[in-house]
Amino acid sequence: MLMGHCHLFPGGRGESRRDEFGIPGTSEHLHGFIEACGFDRAHVLAPHEDPETHNLEACIRGGQDGLEWLLRQPFVGVDDAAELIPAATIQPDSPDAAQKLARARAAGVRTLKVHPLIMRLDALDAACEPFFREAERARMPTVYHTGGGDWGWPTEYGSVEICAELAARYPGLPLLMAHCGVFGDVDEFEQAVSACEAHANLFLDVTAATLRVGEVRWRAALQRIAPERIIYGTDYPWVTVSSVDRELEFFESLGLSAEDRAGILGDNLWALCLRVPTVTDEE
Repeated sequence: MLMGHCHLFPGGRGESRRDEFGIPGTSEHLHGFIEACGFDRAHVLAPHEDPETHNLEACIRGGQDGLEWLLRQPFVGVDDAAELIPAATIQPDSPDAAQKLARARAAGVRTLKVHPLIMRLDALDAACEPFFREAERARMPTVYHTGGGDWGWPTEYGSVEICAELAARYPGLPLLMAHCGVFGDVDEFEQAVSACEAHANLFLDVTAATLRVGEVRWRAALQRIAPERIIYGTDYPWVTVSSVDRELEFFESLGLSAEDRAGILGDNLWALCLRVPTVTDEE
């Protein structure tokens, strides 16, 4: 099983939060955490670099490269057998965004993370097009925050509508709608399901939305979209073993087949990763 949507960052959440696995937010802690939750692997997101949001935990400061830092962490690797699978977090409207993406691919990274609210981003702006075109060409699964959140940027830029428009503009780009449009004081779950129906390259990343959405709405969603379009994530390290257990029990309660449940709990995400061509394949 592959636990999606996990954050790692320098120092983790601090010594005061140390537990039986170590300091949450470090690769050493995540190694023990996923085992305790019954998972084999995890998808880890590179920290944001020098964000304007100064109260952000999951970041790296001092001009350091977040992906370079992530790739140096224990258990993180780009080969198929790696325990912690890295994603590059890149500001799409930066002048060198496409070049950063190319460097990530050259390093063997297969996935991306975009957070429009933390990045203070209008993802539909023309400045983002070179990045998204290159991501589409490489078919790199991109985790994209949808919903609200208190990061000092209008929540409209995290709307499902914008994510759906990205899917329409870049139909070859797999977009994982993190939180299914349900985060903070925003709930656009039904809009997210409708967007998935309309765009084959959209997927529901259920991070922090599983129990909040609830059984009735999830059962209705599963009548409209296939389980292959659903990807489990946790928002580690802001979770506990018991909270993950409750979410796993929730998926058990939906009466999914063993194959569909395995897909949601990692196989769907890994299948997308395996479709990404290597740089060598393209030469």
